[in-house]
Amino acid sequence: MGAISYYNIKQLLTLEGVKAKDGRKILRDDLGIVENAYIVTNDDVVKEIGTGKHPESEKNIDLQGAVVLPCFVDSHTHITYAGSRANEFEMRSEGKTYLEVAAAGGGIISTVNATRESSIEELCKTTLQNVKRLKNFGVGVIEAKSGYGLDVETELRQLEAISLAKKEYPYIVPTFMGAHDTPPGNDNKDSRRKAYIDTIINKLLPDIKDKNFAVFCDVFLDDGYYTREEATIILKEAKKRGMTPKLHADEFTNQEGAALAVELNAASADHLLHVSKKGIEALGSSNTVATLLPGTSFNLGLPYAPAKKLIDAGACIAIGSDFNPGSNACINFQLILAIAVTQCKISVAQAIAAGCYGGAKALKLEKEFGHLSKGSKALFQVYSTNSYQDIFYNYGENQLIKLM
Repeated sequence: MGAISYYNIKQLLTLEGVKAKDGRKILRDDLGIVENAYIVTNDDVVKEIGTGKHPESEKNIDLQGAVVLPCFVDSHTHITYAGSRANEFEMRSEGKTYLEVAAAGGGIISTVNATRESSIEELCKTTLQNVKRLKNFGVGVIEAKSGYGLDVETELRQLEAISLAKKEYPYIVPTFMGAHDTPPGNDNKDSRRKAYIDTIINKLLPDIKDKNFAVFCDVFLDDGYYTREEATIILKEAKKRGMTPKLHADEFTNQEGAALAVELNAASADHLLHVSKKGIEALGSSNTVATLLPGTSFNLGLPYAPAKKLIDAGACIAIGSDFNPGSNACINFQLILAIAVTQCKISVAQAIAAGCYGGAKALKLEKEFGHLSKGSKALFQVYSTNSYQDIFYNYGENQLIKLM
């Protein structure tokens, strides 16, 4: 592509201090704020950052006094699915809980039924549509989970659709989440789940490895879903096949999922609404990222994860959208971060770090993404605003000019 100089940047956030601290106990000074800045890139890699007069390059782009920061990294999404569950929003407004909706035939199984009837082409189209929607709010790197098949054919179809979408937009990270729920049926649920775990281990995981369909493997560990023992078995088998564990942990009940994630050296433990003191301490002294999903708490009217306790314990936190057709259909990542600030009681600097560096670390991509520094990927957001603070001050209003 050749060298490009982006200049006339009123305010640039490099997040080099965040990178240096590995995303832990972040302060405003860690944002690496540079005034009157320029960025020189070559072949989508940052080559130089400076202030004042920019060096002349093959191409020179005037950003006209914009605010620039690294792209957001959404490390927890369910963007590949079919159907709608808008009726469930209304059901919850009438007093039904998420678990009650699921028991009545809604929830994950509702999306499973629709996804099983969809083609690879339809699922790929939906995936790319959702990628475009996320990009409109500054998200450049996007994790995409399977988990709406709960059988061999549909789980592989979902992952193939994600693989096809990745050819059109390379910054998609695929996660196998076959253990999202128990497959539907009329026989004993425990027996059905046990049989499906055998299918995951003996059929799905080998096929996924052969096709190179997933980087991560995730399991929904919670009451009514998968047990601690079952999650351990699945994730250990996934590790044998080169997939890094992730874990839906301690969302509805405390199952000591966070501690298990650390024990398994998982990339992240996600949700954490009911994480225990033991889990907080484990995350604080580990390399496992604590991924918070405040949009889901907001939408379901649930408690928020104890972000400040996790930060004080030394954990690297990420913030993800958990965009999905049921428990959180909000794709506005900027709003998700604003909710984290107002409801999880973290600082703006901590929210930015969690939405950039923390998300990258949760996907094992922190060397390339989550900051702008020499050698990092040149994927950044450009805002028409006076300060990065306005992104949060004017929450719900999108002032993004472009994701570059």
